[in-house]
Amino acid sequence: MIFLEKPEDFSPIMEASGCAMEYQGRVLLLFRHVSRPRPMTWGFPGGKLERGESPLDAVVREVREETGLIFGSEEFSFLTTFYVRWPEGDFIYHVFRLALQDLPMVRLCEGEHTEYRWATPDESKDLAVIKDGDHVIRYLADEQLLCTAS
Repeated sequence: MIFLEKPEDFSPIMEASGCAMEYQGRVLLLFRHVSRPRPMTWGFPGGKLERGESPLDAVVREVREETGLIFGSEEFSFLTTFYVRWPEGDFIYHVFRLALQDLPMVRLCEGEHTEYRWATPDESKDLAVIKDGDHVIRYLADEQLLCTAS
């Protein structure tokens, strides 16, 4: 389950940051390698915060590691924080936006992801999106925080 407000009994075991990277009304989704947790699902570039790392620093690092793309922290804008409850534990998920003017050359990190695609929120409905990722995409699109470019 996913929440915008922290549930009373919420006890996070970790924090993660993700990036809604946009280009011309589409968002970048990465397909998780079979060896990774939550294998063979689509999701935003992102991952766990390292010890002492801020959510912004984590998303900058994860985008670089997972896509080979280097951006300054000032290019990301904070969108929202979700409180996620999975059977294996609660976690906090910070979402940032990165609006692109030019289509970048994505270089996937070998062993983490096997493919990528640029998809509209409607197109993502037909993909095997990571658990609760569909709710994140739908919320961001409904709130017009995502895919507003044309």
